[in-house]
Amino acid sequence: MKFDLTMYKGNTNTELRVTYSYNYEQSGQFQTVRMKSNGSVAILPSFGISISEGYERPYIFITSNKYYPFIALLSQSLKLISDNLYEIFPNINGIEFEVDSRVMERFQTEKAMSTAGMTAMPVVWTDSNSVCYPAIRITSLKNGSITIPLEDAKPIEMMLKGFNPFNYGISLLNLFDKLN
Repeated sequence: MKFDLTMYKGNTNTELRVTYSYNYEQSGQFQTVRMKSNGSVAILPSFGISISEGYERPYIFITSNKYYPFIALLSQSLKLISDNLYEIFPNINGIEFEVDSRVMERFQTEKAMSTAGMTAMPVVWTDSNSVCYPAIRITSLKNGSITIPLEDAKPIEMMLKGFNPFNYGISLLNLFDKLN
């Protein structure tokens, strides 16, 4: 049984979606809920977070073991980019702007954030009307790459910091009466 919850819809990138996915496995080696021989119950984290730029567009999938490293990466990168916003994007007040290549090169070698196989870098995101926005690109070695406008990344960070995917998963199990 699979359960998907759309947690966030983008404001700047209106196609952007953050989805919590929970997969309940009843059989096999990776059962979500398993009774141990000593009478205790083992619950595997059976969730992931998908962030998509839109239907059939780039996305990144954050597995349960990378959930907290992802939040830390997003939080630290947003702070670093915000603190250096006008240095990274010198013409940010115009409709069209780009990243200062010298600052970006220095940023990549000295300040780039990376953890658990994921890297975050400042980039420019352009909407369908060719309006430019400062953004963050998060790349995962195995699970995709995505560009999120900063105006969407900040509320996503706040939402994910306050969301406990483990507790929500247990609530879903209770909802589906799997723990009784």
